[in-house]
Amino acid sequence: MARIREEIHLVQNVGAGQRCLVSPSVGRTWLDFHIELANITLEQATDIRVLLVSPTKTITLWEFKDGEELFQFNQRYKRRVDEGKLSFYFRRPEMENEGQSMATALGTGGLQALRVEFNIAPGVANPGVTAWGRKTANRAISSGILQYIVNHNIGGQAEGDNYFDALEKRDRIAAIHVLNENVTALNLKLDDAIVYDLTRVRGVFDEQMGDRTPYDSSYGMVIDFTTAGVLDESLVMQGSNYQAQQMRLTATLGAEYSGTSRVLVEYLSTWVSLAGANTQRAA
Repeated sequence: MARIREEIHLVQNVGAGQRCLVSPSVGRTWLDFHIELANITLEQATDIRVLLVSPTKTITLWEFKDGEELFQFNQRYKRRVDEGKLSFYFRRPEMENEGQSMATALGTGGLQALRVEFNIAPGVANPGVTAWGRKTANRAISSGILQYIVNHNIGGQAEGDNYFDALEKRDRIAAIHVLNENVTALNLKLDDAIVYDLTRVRGVFDEQMGDRTPYDSSYGMVIDFTTAGVLDESLVMQGSNYQAQQMRLTATLGAEYSGTSRVLVEYLSTWVSLAGANTQRAA
């Protein structure tokens, strides 16, 4: 089926200090959509969430601190971005082939609604919000791979090694983004195996071999399991014959660190895993 390009007409609460709602239609499969901001900077669009609404449950699929964080996230994957848009890519253009790219396109069949919410900062004069996107043939929400992006604010950071033991051990992990002003190394241990142990210099080289654009040294560092362009290389947390028991992420911070780290975890999940078996009928 040909790709459809269309305006997203349902845009509500466009005002300073308001929580704006953008509601793309459901039924078909969204490849990407783009929310265009007028008189609103990326930093003034905050607490961004993508919500999936079924008859029995609402799930937060993605969450970002603000538009700048979303911009940096997309730019690292070399996706098309600009300073005046919030761009949401469900089809992953950076993958090895079209089959891998389309595996995560967002089928919405069976949902009651798909919604993007964000706060517009107080004091913004004459804010404007419009949106459009690209979609293709119908696909049920239950038949695709869902990119589930979880955000953590972890305080009490200090120079040297900082340990994160509370990240959820679910499904598969595609990438872990540690956002701090001076991350010098990352180590990830799963059960009794070390799966990543690189300094920032080596991590940057590893990302560049996978055609990524690494974060600036004052922004953060990423453990990316999909640099080969295939989803099968994501880190398995649970499956039919395996369940991870322990996972520890260690971030080494230099002298110019921030006291709070933001940790974005990209999971590869399914509707049943996120919504629970009792909501399968919704899709």
